[in-house]
Amino acid sequence: KKNGELLAILDQEGFNLFITADKNLQFQQNLKDTKIAIFILNAPNNRFDTLSKFIEKTNNLIETEPRKGIHIVEI
Repeated sequence: KKNGELLAILDQEGFNLFITADKNLQFQQNLKDTKIAIFILNAPNNRFDTLSKFIEKTNNLIETEPRKGIHIVEI
């Protein structure tokens, strides 16, 4: 699915969180009406060894019940 389609499906199906490493998502999509929280991982690449460094911080953010909208996650 393309990002627009995927985000629409997530909203329709009741998801409350979307995690991505696509830093351009916020500039490519109209996200003002989204009902979900979007975590954008500010990573230099999407390799497992890089993204695995985000696990603890992302889990901590999830536990705080994020509000809808965009959240940039940095390590």
